[in-house]
Amino acid sequence: MTRRVVLELMHTSRARWNTLRAEGFEVRLERRPDAGAVAVKTHWELWGGPTTFMTRSRSGDEAFEATARTEGRLRAATSEVPGGATIHPPGPGRKLVRGALALPALQLDGCDSTEVAGRAAFQVWARPIARPNMTPYDDGDSEMRSRLNELDGGADGFRLTVDAERGVLLEVECLSNGEVICSYETTVIVFDRAIPTEAFSSHPSDHE
Repeated sequence: MTRRVVLELMHTSRARWNTLRAEGFEVRLERRPDAGAVAVKTHWELWGGPTTFMTRSRSGDEAFEATARTEGRLRAATSEVPGGATIHPPGPGRKLVRGALALPALQLDGCDSTEVAGRAAFQVWARPIARPNMTPYDDGDSEMRSRLNELDGGADGFRLTVDAERGVLLEVECLSNGEVICSYETTVIVFDRAIPTEAFSSHPSDHE
């Protein structure tokens, strides 16, 4: 029964809030020829309005920062840079609001109650749905691969933590052969408060 509740929460999440502001961290395991396995930590922020999202992230020792605006469902982000604009993936914060897109490719198992960032939540285990004569990331099944990539490409298991009221993904753990290869955590989140106009500025320096 509770797994059905989780599915309904995620599928109807976008109707359960008008605006949100959230931030958190993503830690990704990267294998480098010169250093072996290195954990790269990215701090992300996300503002969402009725039609506009803005994401920002700062990653690794290089303190890389990108500010992005995107309309609609947060498929891609456009950042203003000197001399023009660049289009790129919208960053780790997208998982907060796009998790439901992965559901048709997942089998959910078990369900526990928990709390994240001061909010009641449900935690479920998930694994890619097996299809006859295909692996989850088979080149012949581009739809399955695309949906799994909403969480993390290459993982064979996931632990998902879903807000019990709003249906957004508060935490995601991605595993491969039992090893956590990426973890995503929301540390602050508020809903349905006015978002300052400057949050949707086109220039990163405006947010300093």
